Amino acid sequence: MRIILNDLMLAFSTALDYVEISLIGATNGHSRRVAALSCKLAESFGISDEQRFYLTVAAALHDNALTEFICEELRPAITEDGQIDAYVERNLGRHCVMGERNVSGLSFYSEIKDAILYHHERADGNGPFGKKPEEIPTFARIIHFADIMDVSYQFGDMNQEKYEKINRFLDERGRKVFDDEMIAAFRRISYDDLAACKWNDMLGTIPLIKKDYSSKEIEGMAQFFAKIIDYKSPFTCSHSMGIAEKARKISQFYGWDEAAQDEMYLAGALHDVGKLMVDNAILHKPGKLTDEEYEDIQDHAMGTYRILSGISGFDEITSIASLHHEKLDGSGYPFHKKAEELGFKERVMMVLDIYQALTEPRPYKEGMSHEKSMSIIYGMVEQGKLDGQAAEDVDQCFGVSGE
Repeated sequence: MRIILNDLMLAFSTALDYVEISLIGATNGHSRRVAALSCKLAESFGISDEQRFYLTVAAALHDNALTEFICEELRPAITEDGQIDAYVERNLGRHCVMGERNVSGLSFYSEIKDAILYHHERADGNGPFGKKPEEIPTFARIIHFADIMDVSYQFGDMNQEKYEKINRFLDERGRKVFDDEMIAAFRRISYDDLAACKWNDMLGTIPLIKKDYSSKEIEGMAQFFAKIIDYKSPFTCSHSMGIAEKARKISQFYGWDEAAQDEMYLAGALHDVGKLMVDNAILHKPGKLTDEEYEDIQDHAMGTYRILSGISGFDEITSIASLHHEKLDGSGYPFHKKAEELGFKERVMMVLDIYQALTEPRPYKEGMSHEKSMSIIYGMVEQGKLDGQAAEDVDQCFGVSGE
């Protein structure tokens, strides 16, 4: 499958920004601002165009493990008065370890190795791993600088007063946090260039990385993004990959070629990416949703469409992924499409999503048996909501004889 990596990372930097807003209250666009400033710093270091591209990707994904970290480390340690337990604060390195592990499955990992792992290390050696500047990769040092600067000063709104504050900080305390080479690289950038350091402008300065990816590489990307998606909700820790694996299996059942299998697999992994844009209070609500909250939940399908539609060459994947809640009678969402507007792959994904949701165990319920799940699905076929052939194929593919 041919993918423009720039488009894919652009889409997910947007998604990650929504995660940071909802989980830790970060300002909108943090990942993008860190990426833009990192790219500008790389110019000051004299880093090549291609390497600046990979640095930009690493910077955009530097907080990729945030949902996982908060689910596994942070939420259990939040006290009744809303304070974070000191143990968690001392173990911020876990978020770095998780993030590095996640990107290690990406095809270009060798280009960004250790950039995320060490992006919280300090010049004085008081970072999570106690590394000194000479032990830290340049990419990690750059991302660290850009991350701290944006968290502290929000680079999306640079002005002269803010610029002077930054330089006072660097003069008075900066060498505890950043090494001399890093500070010098920042000061080689003019005020005007910093004020104009924007994501969209930065995109035009890095090369377009477009290549064919193997099925194995596609799986690595799918698993990376699915983990981010599923950790957004405590109820769906493996839902996306469950859909992806079933989408590949039924594609093989149909005898579709490898390209079609890859498209279905990736669409399955990404079908719920729009949930990253939904407020956590709604996703985590244990009781019945209000009508307004239910509408917000429905917005995740439109969110999936918006995120994926910006990726060149993803037209079919976007359609399969974003239409998984449509119904043949027009009662679904987000576009209320009817039978004649829905292709067979979309119809199959609609059935797979329901089948996976019914059969997978969640904290509040046991997974249903294949037979019980199929009885519900066949009931929806009789109601004119789901495709009968797709339902029969799922029944055959995943029933006792198909497992």
